[in-house]
Amino acid sequence: GQKADAKKSAKPEDEMGTIEGQTIARSNGKFLGLTLRDGMFVLSFYDEKKKPAKADVTRATARWNDPHAPGYKRAVFTPEANGLKLAATTFVRPPYAFKVWITLLKGEGDAAQAVESYTIDFSG
Repeated sequence: GQKADAKKSAKPEDEMGTIEGQTIARSNGKFLGLTLRDGMFVLSFYDEKKKPAKADVTRATARWNDPHAPGYKRAVFTPEANGLKLAATTFVRPPYAFKVWITLLKGEGDAAQAVESYTIDFSG
């Protein structure tokens, strides 16, 4: 029993991590986690083993159907101080069941380039 336990604990970095919120598989083999914090979207970044990673984009945008009014709501995600997450400041009203379009951007201002986009059936 002890040898098996020692083998298990010797390589914890090989174990898969846990993604917070709704999992989005990226085209580069990494992952995103989309959650709501205080009613606002937060996008977390993860490596191939689902361990927290630094955001590899400058910012992101989200667009979703507003169940309370015609048209779409939009939000811009900017980096948090720790560099691991991008957070939006637009309040999302419940019910939390809608389609959301996420675009990841690199660069600043008018020079920003869309590098990835995802469509998610969000349920928070």
